[in-house]
Amino acid sequence: MVMLCAITAVASALLDNVTTALLVAPVTLLVCDRIGADPEGSLSR
Repeated sequence: MVMLCAITAVASALLDNVTTALLVAPVTLLVCDRIGADPEGSLSR
């Protein structure tokens, strides 16, 4: 999850925030599914 936060920060610096959210949200859902975490907490921040 730390790596996902770092990638999101870099993407947000280079791209529009909406574009970053559209690119990162599906990846976040997949990562949370794989590790068995609740995606609601990760996406609402």
